[in-house]
Amino acid sequence: MRSEWEREYVEFVSVALPGLHRQAYLLTGDAHRADDVVQQACTNLYLHWRRARESVNLGAYSRAVLVKAAPPA
Repeated sequence: MRSEWEREYVEFVSVALPGLHRQAYLLTGDAHRADDVVQQACTNLYLHWRRARESVNLGAYSRAVLVKAAPPA
């Protein structure tokens, strides 16, 4: 059911958001750019949530999505 996986997504992102933002800030060096990277990563994670939620380590999966969303240095 869609509402079930959406609830799981919201719960996961609510907990993971501070860590994702810290990582994005370390990657970009700018708080505003970090916000943009986190927003893009969360969008990508939502779009692929069915696959992501089946991963062995969801935290590592979400960090990999974040790194892919970050612009090249």
